[in-house]
Amino acid sequence: EAMTQAIQRAYYQQARNPSEKATLIELAADIGLDSQRFLQVLDATATQEMLLEEIHATRLLNARSFPGLVLKTAAGVHAIPVDYQTADPALMAISELLETEGQR
Repeated sequence: EAMTQAIQRAYYQQARNPSEKATLIELAADIGLDSQRFLQVLDATATQEMLLEEIHATRLLNARSFPGLVLKTAAGVHAIPVDYQTADPALMAISELLETEGQR
């Protein structure tokens, strides 16, 4: 949880790139983790495989933004538009999909 919060602060408040290994190592050290051990785990084959699985799952869900929103129905997975100012477009899209599929 502490690392997630550190990543969010770095990204949203400091315009730092959390996909850069150096950023992650610095953040790990900042929250008190052993940066050498963190790097070992980060570079581990198992960690890289988990990352690739997550990326693959995201692509299967048609997630097009981060954070993204998808609706899984009997007919499949549908990307839902995200408007960070109002929920109206998302709610409308969900309602339309559910009506179309007779699930409402």
